Formats: sequence, structure tokens, C-alpha cells
Amino acid sequence: MKRNIILFIILIYSIGIVAAQNEMNKDSLTQELRGYTMRNFTQARTFSLQWETRFSHNYSVSNNGSIQESGKKQNIHHINFSAMLPLLRRNKLSIHIGINYKSYNFDLQSQESFHSSFFPQNDYDYFSGNINAAYRTSLWKTPLFLYASVTTDGWNDGFGKIYGRVAAMMVLKRTEQSRLTVGVMGMTLFRNMPVYPIITYWHVFSNSKCSLDITLPSQIFLRYCNRNNRISVGAAMRGEGFYCKIRSGNTRYKVCYFTEATYNPELVYEYIINKHLHLSISGGYSLLMNSGFYDKDRKNVKIEGRKIGMKFDRKPTPFFNLNVSYTL
Repeated sequence: MKRNIILFIILIYSIGIVAAQNEMNKDSLTQELRGYTMRNFTQARTFSLQWETRFSHNYSVSNNGSIQESGKKQNIHHINFSAMLPLLRRNKLSIHIGINYKSYNFDLQSQESFHSSFFPQNDYDYFSGNINAAYRTSLWKTPLFLYASVTTDGWNDGFGKIYGRVAAMMVLKRTEQSRLTVGVMGMTLFRNMPVYPIITYWHVFSNSKCSLDITLPSQIFLRYCNRNNRISVGAAMRGEGFYCKIRSGNTRYKVCYFTEATYNPELVYEYIINKHLHLSISGGYSLLMNSGFYDKDRKNVKIEGRKIGMKFDRKPTPFFNLNVSYTL
């Protein structure tokens, strides 16, 4: 269980906090925050299309230190399309529907399988959909934002897993130059719901176009804004995953969930084309934190009655990312 906790922290932060902060940005109390540039660069986007490529790299799959498969991945491309559409906005309550499609493509070279076949094909599709609700209230005269969502995912051959998230975020500090929020978030995918802390801090330096943007533990960036342009340097944690069928020994194919949690030092350039279109280009290094193959319930693979831990490993890899988004 500990192996993939980091991955779900990343997924929780990247999906949940964006929706919650989007609600916060519409609060009249936050409209004083450095106007046009900050508002446009931080809001959630209605539609987003992203393409990413990574350099070739060697990989291995092991079980308790014993190599099960090794090889080299090349021509690695990821395509991600996402949409967040408003369903209901009434007073302090808003409900959104989110959809996501991811395509993973790569070629395998010099693949050597000892007991298993973990990547029997070169392309994989992953689908997910969710419904998200956010509610604005106050506690002890302090703004409080409540968030909940239900998500289901799957792939070309069927459904995967249904799980939920809940979160509460409180604004502790809010000035023209700084904003500090703290909170907690939990997820139902585990038997005992884990609770994770959320800390976000945003600060604009005096008489400067530079700002510090921190969301712990998922990202930290130093940003320079000049109206329609923004350059950021820092690092972010990200998580990827897709369903696949692996074959171990003489057993039949088994549906597994492959995850990859990474830490990415990067340089990001963003440009507001107009009030609807937004362009982002980034590049950096993808450092592997945790990765492996699991059952649908995100626990160790169970084959012939035995739970087997399948760990994926690779070297740090340069990447390049291009993102175009559109807001209604």
C-alpha cells in the first residue's frame, strides 16, 4: 500500500485542488489579487489538449529484486485531453462534470522477458469521468471551501474502479500580496480512508512581477509574469497510470493497473493568446519516485492465489510538453 500512496496524493492534489481553487478565484474577496495576469494564469480550463514526449530509456520490472523483464522504451508519446464542464452554479454551490482521455504510445527495443510479459502492446488508452461539487461557507468567520467528487475510470476492454474524494480548505491569510490556505483531503480507494494535509501559499514580491507559488507537497514554482506571458522555474510531482493485460508464466492474461509517480524539475513558459486560448510549453527531467503493476484495487498483483509485488524502474529522462487549452 505504501508504494502507491504517493501516486494518489499527486492525483488528489492535481484534480481536487484545481477545482477547489477555481471556486476560490471566483470569491469577491480574492478579486483584489494582482488582477488580470494572476487570474488568467491560475484559473481552471474548460478544455485542454496536451502532448508530451520523453527521451528513450532502459527499464526493468522486478519482483523482490528478481528481474522479470528488461528492455528499452523509445518513441515515447503521451496525449491527454480533458474537459471540465459546469453543471450547476447556484449561490455558494457549484457542480462540474469532468472527462479525461489519455493515450500512451511507445516502442520496445531489446525487450527480454524472463518469466512475464508486462507490455504486450505498444499503445494504451485510459478513460475517466467524474462529478465534482464545491461549496463555499465560513467557519469562525474564516472562508471555508468544501469539495467532494466521485470518479470512475476504465480502458478499451471495460471499467476499472470507482472511488471518491473529499476535501476541506480554509483561507488563513488573504492580502493583495499573499494568500495562505490549509486543509485536509481524503480518498475512499483504500479500506481505511487516508487523510492528507493540504497547504498552499502564494506570494507576490513587493514592486516586482515575480511570485512564489507553493502547493505542498506537490509543487513549488518561482514565477515571473508580464501581463500575457509567464515564465516559471521549479518542480512538480505528477502521476500517470493505465490498465493493461500482463502474462506471467503459463497463466492467462490478467488485467493490471500500471502507475508511475514522478518528480519533475522543469522550466515552463505560458502565453495567454486571448481571453479563451492559453498556450503552455515546458521541458525538464522526469525523475521516477514510485512505479509498478497492481490489481484494480491498487494492491499487489494476485496471480494463482499469491500476491506479487511488481516494481518498475528506469533512469531519469528528459521530457518536452506542449499544452493548448480553451476556456468558454
